[in-house]
Amino acid sequence: MRREKKQRPFRSHSYVEKGGKRVEKRTFSQPEFSFVRNTGALSPEEIARLSDSELERYLLDTGFWQNAKRYCASPDFLLREIAGESILVPVNDSGVMTNCMFSLNETCLYLWKQFQKPHTVDDVVIQAKREYRAAGERIERDIRDFVAEYLSAGLLKEEA
Repeated sequence: MRREKKQRPFRSHSYVEKGGKRVEKRTFSQPEFSFVRNTGALSPEEIARLSDSELERYLLDTGFWQNAKRYCASPDFLLREIAGESILVPVNDSGVMTNCMFSLNETCLYLWKQFQKPHTVDDVVIQAKREYRAAGERIERDIRDFVAEYLSAGLLKEEA
């Protein structure tokens, strides 16, 4: 009678040997980046010549960190299509917004769908400029207003 070997459950090793030392492996995540516009007065060549501390100061002064924030639609709201209308319905105890629903126009629906995955405002502005006919400044202003309003209502969340 042949005896079956018990298979051991697969164990992922969380350490690797490097230079004779045991080093913890880093977690692999999906590679991604976001477009963030240079809103300052320096050219790319001037930026490249800045020291790390000068670059950090420049980025803080120009609002780079604010523009690099990524936002995502809150999982506390579900998009429903009812009688030709796009409605956001709260699905959890979402605080103040628990006892109300939101009717979205075509532009709000487009933006809601864009933010189903984390994006910066600039990412969405670039996409919207490709989709809609309007002045670029108006699109950017309206999307920034949308993000501010939806953040304050808890419909969008800032990604960590």
